[in-house]
Amino acid sequence: MQATLVKTKHISSENIFASKQNLFLFFKECQEESIRKSQRQIASISSETSLIDPLSIFEIIYKSDKKCFYFERIDRNEVIAGVGTALTFNAQGINRFSKIKQFIQSSLSNIISVGDLHLPFTGPHFFGNFTFFDNNIEPDFPFSQATVFLPRWQMACYQGKFVAVANIGVDSETDIDFLSEKIWHTYQRAHFFNCASSIELKNQACLLKERELNIINSGGFKEAVQSALQAIKANEFKKIVLAHAVDVISSGPLDPLHSLDKLRVKYPNSYIFCTSNGKGHSFLGASPERLIRVKDGELATEALAGSTPRGKTATEDMELANLLLSSQKDTYEHRIVIESIAARLLKFGIKAEIPPHPAILKLPNIQHLHTPIKAKMPNDLHILDLLAKLHPTPAVGGQPKDITCDKIRNYENFERGLYASPIGWIDYQGNGEFAVAIRSALLGRYHARLFAGAGIVADSDPNKESEEVNLKLQVLMDALV
Repeated sequence: MQATLVKTKHISSENIFASKQNLFLFFKECQEESIRKSQRQIASISSETSLIDPLSIFEIIYKSDKKCFYFERIDRNEVIAGVGTALTFNAQGINRFSKIKQFIQSSLSNIISVGDLHLPFTGPHFFGNFTFFDNNIEPDFPFSQATVFLPRWQMACYQGKFVAVANIGVDSETDIDFLSEKIWHTYQRAHFFNCASSIELKNQACLLKERELNIINSGGFKEAVQSALQAIKANEFKKIVLAHAVDVISSGPLDPLHSLDKLRVKYPNSYIFCTSNGKGHSFLGASPERLIRVKDGELATEALAGSTPRGKTATEDMELANLLLSSQKDTYEHRIVIESIAARLLKFGIKAEIPPHPAILKLPNIQHLHTPIKAKMPNDLHILDLLAKLHPTPAVGGQPKDITCDKIRNYENFERGLYASPIGWIDYQGNGEFAVAIRSALLGRYHARLFAGAGIVADSDPNKESEEVNLKLQVLMDALV
């Protein structure tokens, strides 16, 4: 795990905000650094504050014309979110992961961090999302192939500790008297956040109950599965994951915050995520699948493949789980994912710790075969180096990787965009976490496209695979109404 490049000053938020003069002196130091380096500096101030539900704060400061990001695991009592941009960067093409890495490392050398940096989720965090493919076939697709941004306002909660971070640009032209006054009064009001507009937002959410949804099913999924099965029989590839998309037209405005709230309540053991482009489009979902997590030198990823519905009773649920564990088709599909991830890690000299048998991951409407994979993170390796090699795993792409990714676009009649791609964050110390953006939806003002997929191997049944994707799509449909 590569070392931090951020300049940190051991000044607590209590000292920074002890007086307006202290805040002024800090900004003045940042300005002097900017002049010395002829480079704009980011003053990053972290502060512990009273425990507030981060989604409620996110709702208050959310703006449809600002980039926004939300990432939560309720079962781990972890959430991080951000609004606005202090820094942002887009990248395209096959080297997009390395370009994002270079941007982050270059940016870190021009960030000065102070405050309560001993707490989790403090200091600058970069939020990123990538499309499934490194090129978009739709020329006007609302998200770039790779986007990363440092938010202007960041909030996070970790196991009962709530922190806020302000990332503020300072250069030679900055009026630091005015800036100090502004930040001072903002902090005094509510530790960076103004809660006055929460009632208005809740009233808006109530109005959404009246809308009607028109569902347009694009079709073609079963036919795509049948074609893929013929290719598997001809030994063109071992496994391919095919997605299905459903378009929804709403009579009223779609609200990503309303959908987020419903998802987080119903799916507490999934990643609840949302990112927006600042131009009226949001991408959100509830994914059970982690792509990678790096924390304090420990690496964690997982294999998630093989599915069955939940039972209506405890006995039926257990029987379905046992059938899944003994299913030749599902265990074969699962083993392909494990072997591929282990092989890709080994190319970096990383020997993974893998349990001998999968467990069952139970979600409200579906259960999966699940195998956690752990390893030590090499000191000289960046999380984005691994991300570039792990994406896409056979759980969302196929095996072999290159062949199946080419085939996917022949079988699917829509742009995957951010579906089944990495979404997550990276901090200034090299830690980070990315989920696989499955069970997801792209939202405009009145239009949504819902995505779900299924893994196809030699023993797959087109009717059962269609039932599986419809079950997964219901996750998003429930969140819209």
